[in-house]
Amino acid sequence: KKITEYFKKFITKNIYVVFLKGKFERHGNCIDIAQPSKFTPNLEEGSIVYLPLGFKATLPKWYRGVVFLRSSAAKRYGVSCPNGHGEIEWDYSNEWKGIIKIDEHTQSIPKGARVFQFYIEPVWDAPWYIKVAHLFAKFNVVEVESLNTDREGLGSSGI
Repeated sequence: KKITEYFKKFITKNIYVVFLKGKFERHGNCIDIAQPSKFTPNLEEGSIVYLPLGFKATLPKWYRGVVFLRSSAAKRYGVSCPNGHGEIEWDYSNEWKGIIKIDEHTQSIPKGARVFQFYIEPVWDAPWYIKVAHLFAKFNVVEVESLNTDREGLGSSGI
């Protein structure tokens, strides 16, 4: 019984989340993110836009969140992701943002539209036991009132 309890604790990972305006839910292998507010493109702002996703989250140590456009976003809204995906590191806990490229064909994105999705995986240099535990991992979303952070975002850990 003790071994079973230890194993459950070892594979159970908590994601601490503060929902601002947004929400997310699991659909298939990824977690879809609902657009927290209507987005109307303004080409004068530039073609690269950082869309706030409406929540803050802290991931388990040695894990990263990989944020990318859903496959239907290009067709429905005329947007693309200029860098393919975004990476959220485990010690970042400010509001998550998605990066899109807009042009004259970009349509308005309504509130609640599922434009982005994400999944969680170990970082490449995680210890071996984290990678083994990930094979059996169960992630719990734990809603909290606030998160502690001193990290900025969008390239703040740059060189």
